[in-house]
Amino acid sequence: MKLRFASIIDWNDSIYEGKIASVVYLAGCPLRCPWCYSGALVTAPSECSSEKPVEFFLNHLAKQRDKCNAVVFTGGEPCEQENALAELCAKLRGEGFAVKIETSGYYPEALAGLIPNIDFVSLDIKTRFEQDDYAKACGFKGNAELLVSNVLRSIAFLETRGAQYGVEWEARTTVVPQLNDDAQIIREIARHAKNASAYALQALETQDREFVDAGFAQNASEPSREKMLELAAAAKEVLAALGGNTNVIVRMKNAEAKI
Repeated sequence: MKLRFASIIDWNDSIYEGKIASVVYLAGCPLRCPWCYSGALVTAPSECSSEKPVEFFLNHLAKQRDKCNAVVFTGGEPCEQENALAELCAKLRGEGFAVKIETSGYYPEALAGLIPNIDFVSLDIKTRFEQDDYAKACGFKGNAELLVSNVLRSIAFLETRGAQYGVEWEARTTVVPQLNDDAQIIREIARHAKNASAYALQALETQDREFVDAGFAQNASEPSREKMLELAAAAKEVLAALGGNTNVIVRMKNAEAKI
């Protein structure tokens, strides 16, 4: 089987806490979040990527084994290539690598199928689960009801099947001014993160970024430190009230703080 990918970045010490990882950027995504950093991986995957067999990745990663102890698949949307990815993840686990997936949750069955052979999942939750709001945040022109349902089902699989296989997961929201930088919105999202190991709020970064939507870039701004802390406090309050994990993480410009 083959995977469509754009690049591999080795020796990353920040994308997977406690690990040194090789990061594999897979191409293709069903969503068009206007603030997405991945640009061509989303809008023109065939132009910026190539297909390589599973053995190509195994051979490359084997050469990094003395420096890297983990592999992270991001994108794009990794779960779009479920079959080849499942084969590769199983073999990587057999070689002793920890495996992390970053996903939008759009493919819940694919995620469920991958769970037995991964260790950690970062699940993006874009905004509150109101169909129109969620579709707008994702630049999604398809069935908004299906979109929301898929993400909620992915959360359910992580809470059940993920727990069965000992998979850790974090819920993650990119804070975008005038889209979701509202304490009430974050409170509503946090309710769905009560069984996650952490809820991470990451600030939109605009410097040297090529967004999926060029028009979005013209008016894009970054949330302030004060705003990020305000939102983190709102999330923590909800998680504490629900009796869930109250580990809230704030990420800004390559810095991270646990609240």
